[in-house]
Amino acid sequence: MSVNGLQTMQSDLPEGWALTCMDTAGIWSTGGTPSRKVPAYFGGEIPWVKSGDLNDGILTSTQEQLTMCGLQESPAKLVAAGSVSIALYGATIGKLGVLAMPAATNQACANCEVDERAFWRKYIFYYLMSQRQNLIDAGQGGAQPNLTNQIVRDWPLPVPPLAEQERIVAKLEEVLARVNNARERLARVPAILKRFRQSVLAAACSGRLTADWREHEEGSELEAVPQAFSGGFQDLPERPSGWTWNTIEQLAADLPHSIQSGPFGSHLLHSEFQERGILAIGIDNVHEGCFSLGRQHRISLKKYEELRKFAARPGDVLLTVMATVGRCCVIPDDIETAIITKHVYRITVDRARVEPHYLMLSLLGDPFVLSQVQEQIRGQTRPGINGQILKGLHVCTPSLSEQQEIIRCVDMLLGSADTIATRVMQATRRADKLTQSTLARTFRGELVPTEAELARAEGRSYESAAELLERIRHSRQSQDGARAVRTRSRRSG
Repeated sequence: MSVNGLQTMQSDLPEGWALTCMDTAGIWSTGGTPSRKVPAYFGGEIPWVKSGDLNDGILTSTQEQLTMCGLQESPAKLVAAGSVSIALYGATIGKLGVLAMPAATNQACANCEVDERAFWRKYIFYYLMSQRQNLIDAGQGGAQPNLTNQIVRDWPLPVPPLAEQERIVAKLEEVLARVNNARERLARVPAILKRFRQSVLAAACSGRLTADWREHEEGSELEAVPQAFSGGFQDLPERPSGWTWNTIEQLAADLPHSIQSGPFGSHLLHSEFQERGILAIGIDNVHEGCFSLGRQHRISLKKYEELRKFAARPGDVLLTVMATVGRCCVIPDDIETAIITKHVYRITVDRARVEPHYLMLSLLGDPFVLSQVQEQIRGQTRPGINGQILKGLHVCTPSLSEQQEIIRCVDMLLGSADTIATRVMQATRRADKLTQSTLARTFRGELVPTEAELARAEGRSYESAAELLERIRHSRQSQDGARAVRTRSRRSG
């Protein structure tokens, strides 16, 4: 932090507070790693904290433990229970933990045995949490910042009186508990919405979603249609009267290449992709229910002319058939000139029999269609289905007018779900910002009344933070002097 920043921080401190550095908070240390070449150093009973163990809370267990031999014959040191540990580098930089037990740490952790005569350990913990991004920004290094023990120890620390620290921690934890509770409830919503979407699609493809519509439009009733699959499938599920079972091949348009995957092998090499040119639609462009231009591969116009038979057409149904199997969308009407690539199948449907969006809904959400796909996926490292399997999938279709009503109802219901999902994301972002703003307010002295204000209101004196720190400094000097005398006595004796 700059000199000007320190001066501003000092001048903005609430009455009774003082500015010191993190080194004052207690005894600091870093750890070490025993040699991995000596198995006897590991597997003991001494918890050994690595930065990945830190959980921004109370740390009660570690992935690895050291033996006493491993502790004694390495730079690792035993740190007291209650110590605050902060990750210095790597992907976990800035992560925190309060040790629930005595433990050793590796060199990626800086540890503070908090001096509880002057500091509440949770006050130190939450202050470091509030400073995480600032500390990361101050980190040294290139692509990945690294903190040092010295950077952390030199970091400025605003200190309120001890009693005020206690009130700050209590109030802060009360507020954060409410925020975390809200965040946990929000985190459960995506799973609920996923189940809702699945149930909507299942109802749509089984006829339940439009049962009232059929009764109103046709006066028909739900009846079983006893048919059986060929090719070893189980009996067909029941569907409403008038619905018919067809294979994907039967629903395809009577056109050349109406069911087709993109070019394989040497017909289109990865080295032929470029930043500009004709769009080559791949797995990344096919999302569940929508087409995305997100990540793009393109080819030259000359290459497109060679691969014209793989051109994507507006209204075609796209299905991913390799690695990520089963994502499905309809090509939008305003699609630019494009081809499909090898792991995407294109289905041009017979629109006299099936709406493209209805087929998409069936491929995405009909439990029976999904079970057919899952039962026939082949391959271990790159699971997938082939064209023969795709053509043989059985889909049940109602009349075109009912398909259109199903699409309308699904769009309305899933649109509502999307609106809720957007609001949940916005609320989650607000909760995250509320946590940071609460931490910022806390260490500006805005969360609870200051000790100075309470003392005036109650007509009493109080020990300011400056007086507290000075008293502790003298105490430490006295202790250091006494230890020096004892050391000299032992040497002279």
